[in-house]
Parts: sequence; C-alpha cells; structure tokens
Amino acid sequence: MRSAWPHDGTPLWGTNGVALGNFFGSLTYPAIFSDNIGGAIVVWLDWRETNPAFYAQRIGNDGSILWPTGGVRLAVANSNLPDCALISDGSGGAIAVWRDLRNGGISLVVQRIPFSGSPQWGADGAVLHTSFGDMGFPAVATDVVGGAVVVWHEDPVGDPFNLNFDLYAMHVQSNGFIVWGAGDGAPVCSAAGDQMQPVIVSDAAGGVVVAWQDSRNGGRDLYAQRVQPWGDVAWAGGGVAVSTAVDDQMDPSITTDGVAGAIVAWRDRRSGDFDIYAQSLDTYGNVRWTTDGLALVQETGTRSSPSWRPTWPAALSWRGPTCGPGSTSTPGRSRPTASCADRQGAWRSAPRQTPRTRRRS
Repeated sequence: MRSAWPHDGTPLWGTNGVALGNFFGSLTYPAIFSDNIGGAIVVWLDWRETNPAFYAQRIGNDGSILWPTGGVRLAVANSNLPDCALISDGSGGAIAVWRDLRNGGISLVVQRIPFSGSPQWGADGAVLHTSFGDMGFPAVATDVVGGAVVVWHEDPVGDPFNLNFDLYAMHVQSNGFIVWGAGDGAPVCSAAGDQMQPVIVSDAAGGVVVAWQDSRNGGRDLYAQRVQPWGDVAWAGGGVAVSTAVDDQMDPSITTDGVAGAIVAWRDRRSGDFDIYAQSLDTYGNVRWTTDGLALVQETGTRSSPSWRPTWPAALSWRGPTCGPGSTSTPGRSRPTASCADRQGAWRSAPRQTPRTRRRS
C-alpha cells in the first residue's frame, strides 16, 4: 500500500492508501523515490510466484497507477535477497540496483525503468559485478545526467571466520555503459577493520559523497569519502572521520548540502541511549559542525531509522519514543522531524534535550 499526506496529515489517497499489488503471497522490502514530477516510484520483493522477484510501480500525484496493473518485473531471474536501492533517472523513471544469486555467486544487478515503464537494460537487467565472497548493502545515487553511481560493501574472500568488508563503487551511464569501476568496482575505502552499510548522495557536480559504518578503531564509528566524476577518491585515502565518539555510531543516512558537500545523520549511543546526531561536510571533507556531530535529540529512550528528505533544504525524520515533556506522541511510534535552516547547523526545529541519568564511558 502507498499513501500521501499534506502538511495537515490528512491522507490524500483514501483511508487505506492505494494498492500496488494484491496477488497471493507476500510483498516485502519496499523502497520508494520521487519521480521528480509529483509522483513516486516504488519497488518491492514480490512472492506471487514460487520464487520471488523485484517489481516496480509508478504512482501519479493523484494516487493513480501509471504502469501495468501488478507492477513491472525488473528481471526474469529470481531474487530472494532483500535489499533493492532506487534512484530517479531524472526523466520520470528510475534506476534500481539489487542482488541475486546468479553466475555461481552473488551478483549486483541494475535495471533502468523509464517514464514508460518498459525495462531498458535487458529482460534480466545488467549484471554489474559478481562476487564469490560476501557482498551486500548496495546504495545508489544519481550522476545528474540520467545515470547512476552504485556503492556496496564486499569481502571478496568471504571467509565466515575472518570477514573483512571494504567499499567499492561503479558508475553506469543512462544507456547502461559502465564509465568506471567495471569488473570488481573502484575501491572507495579498504582501511583496517570493516567498512559496511554505505549510504551515498550526489555532490551535484558529477561525483558522489559516501558515508559508512567503520570498525577500524575497534568500535563502530562513521567515516565518509567523496568520489570524483572519474572515479578517484577526493579526500584522505581512508576517508574522513564523521564521528569517532565513544560507544557506537550506527545506521548513517546522508543528504546533499546543496553545494557539493553532504550532511550525515546517524543514531549514536555515546550517552547510553541511542540518540540522533548529525554532521555537515564541505566539498573538501572538512566538518562544519561540532566535533563528533551535533546532537539533534538527546532524550531517554532509543531512537532509530534516521532518514533524510533527498533534496535541499534538508529535513530529517526518525523513529523514537515520546518527544519530551508535553508530547502527545505514542511511545515507540512517533516520527519527530527537524529541518536544517543553514549549513552552519542552525535548525528550524531546535534540538530537544531532557534530563536523564547517563552511563559512565
């Protein structure tokens, strides 16, 4: 189901939303992105047949279904691996990236679905890379000219007793041609420890900024790297530190700052509970805000799933318990938001802090 809400929270597409598929079997792991013309494109893993596959559907701004009923199948090959990343192609369509089990390993597959809804890169999609180790967490960003840059984490050896994940990237043009990173991908970071769960955003200049969870220091920290339009990294070889505070920094989310930099948000356990922090990076990799990040919410209880609106000015949402004294939110279900007013860290919705007992580090 899919629904839309105006600023006052009244559903626009009926009380129960619009059905994207009503076949027998489960519809799981949905992902959604704007089509840039008022509607949206949704992909999901569909179990209508014995073996699952990814499908896509486009919805108009009035809730109308614009592609064939039941959605468009992205590839003939089946996939029971959950993660599918989605980005607009800038022309009313989308580019989707997912993993499946073909070619004797784990393959990274891409498909372009244009405005018309007819897949463009073959009936089975285009295989970008096949890993015979362990690979996952693909993420994708626009190259601003109809193509995409894909990033993923991978341990090429795949030894379950000694996993060592690094980050790789690849640039695909709008016609499916691989510009750089063909084969095994261009390295983004291969520092000590694991580099995992990458997130990516366009730098609006043909390159991208990537952030990830990193264990080089023994815990879970966050680092970032800018990849230039020709595939070389622009910042320090191992990336720049977004936050190396005590305890865990996890689950990064990234958005553009509108001027070739990026803003990263994450959940952070330096205080004992999981809070929401953010940091801004300029085009040279310098942090703009407080060292180790600016606290957006510091309250008793655990928060998760930080997610940015994909366009500037930035707006962030997350899942968490009540939002402090006087809140009418339902514990565990509220979705507070904050909007960035400028690149210096001023927020239109001020960060909230309430007293609590803190653990010693």
